[in-house]
Amino acid sequence: MNAINQRIEEVKKYSKKDFSEHKITTILDNETHKHYYICGNNGYCWFEIVIIPNNLIILGDLGNLVFYRPNTSMLEWAKGSVDSVSYFAEKVVAGDVKEDFCWDVAREWLEEERATLKAELIDAQEVEDEYEQDDISKRLNILAELEEYIECNDQDAFSRTVYEEYSDYDYEILDSFWNYTWSFLWCREALKFALENV
Repeated sequence: MNAINQRIEEVKKYSKKDFSEHKITTILDNETHKHYYICGNNGYCWFEIVIIPNNLIILGDLGNLVFYRPNTSMLEWAKGSVDSVSYFAEKVVAGDVKEDFCWDVAREWLEEERATLKAELIDAQEVEDEYEQDDISKRLNILAELEEYIECNDQDAFSRTVYEEYSDYDYEILDSFWNYTWSFLWCREALKFALENV
């Protein structure tokens, strides 16, 4: 399971537990405006869902998100959209959806890159290509250097080295180390809970 899916599943698992005793209080419910306050007995992980024309707002302990869709029933839109994490994330107009750099994703990339290089090294050894073997050995040394940066959480050195060594053939590589924020995923689960229980 990749780091992004692992985070999604982790939040899903913990939200089921944390929301298990939550109750919904309807503050306002008419054709165009809806406002729900959702909370457990201890006040932990409270949140509110507010729906006004063209807007859906999630706010509370978990974070805050705002969605805007013109000429749309936001309740119906949410029911049809919340299960697709990527689509749902695209429609956020305010709130943190992605963190630009995630160490778990960087570690995952490093392991995949190492496995690829080791397989390439075996192939190069089989055909006795010394030039290719030297090149792969140098790249494996770079990965060892990157691993040190990960261990000491040196994002600047990690990013600089990745950019210097990989940007010639993948100029967008640094954009690939993102993950969804915990806040975005918790708000998404909060909305799913509300939609199932309203």
